[in-house]
Amino acid sequence: MSSYFKVTSFTIDILINYFFVNFIIYINGVPQFYYWSLIIMATTVQNITDEYPIPVYRFTVTLGEEDMAFSEVAGLDIANDPITYKDGLGVKYMPGQESAYNITLKRGIVKAKTQLFDWINAVSLNLIDKKDITISLTNETADAPIVTWTVSNAFPKKLTGPSLNGSSNEVSIESLEMMADGIQIAWL
Repeated sequence: MSSYFKVTSFTIDILINYFFVNFIIYINGVPQFYYWSLIIMATTVQNITDEYPIPVYRFTVTLGEEDMAFSEVAGLDIANDPITYKDGLGVKYMPGQESAYNITLKRGIVKAKTQLFDWINAVSLNLIDKKDITISLTNETADAPIVTWTVSNAFPKKLTGPSLNGSSNEVSIESLEMMADGIQIAWL
């Protein structure tokens, strides 16, 4: 003979206090499970350096052979397009070819800094100077890379100028969209 009960409500209380996390699971208003965990906190400078996530605001960009300042880098994605296979037993998914690498760089427009315009303007039919790009997250003093993305054989596909607004006080930003052959990641 089997028995069962109907769950009409299910709640979880999570309590965080100083060094512990407590979980209490209630089923139909009755506490059923209790779990606690000790929180390990970084207590030394070395522990913070080794265990805390790297901030995204300290980075360098090298476009070809030239170090350039950018306010934003996006599109450092590595992905595969899925393959869907359907048969009499159901649907199966597998990884397929690598997805296209689309990188976007944004920077403030500065007088006489026309490198991005010159690069996209040099496109002639299918002839373009492809460049490697290196993007590195750096340490606190920005003198040593921690993680480096190397984008290979990138070429520009779109240069977008700023949105102009007479009532705004924002910096003018240009955006360069590129495609590339590949991305490699190195942890240093």
